[in-house]
Amino acid sequence: MYWYSNKNLGDNDIELLARTETVEKMMRNRVTVDFGDRKTPSFDEIGLDNTHDMYYIKILGNKVLQFWFYDARDLLDFEQILHEYKIKAPVNDK
Repeated sequence: MYWYSNKNLGDNDIELLARTETVEKMMRNRVTVDFGDRKTPSFDEIGLDNTHDMYYIKILGNKVLQFWFYDARDLLDFEQILHEYKIKAPVNDK
């Protein structure tokens, strides 16, 4: 027997939660990331499997993603991971 805990919300989930305290809280805990010349990391590389609560990823464009978190601790952890990724991830050659 297997079961999985998935804290990643989809577009349909966000639509169901529209105009609720949950979405309002998540909108306060969001960050937009433009990866620019860097390779867009995999979800394993950005540590979203260790979140405390649910999160949502919105694709805004090519290499531009917005991350919404329910728990402010997840936003703080994610920003730390972004700093580490920026230091160690190579810039793509053009």
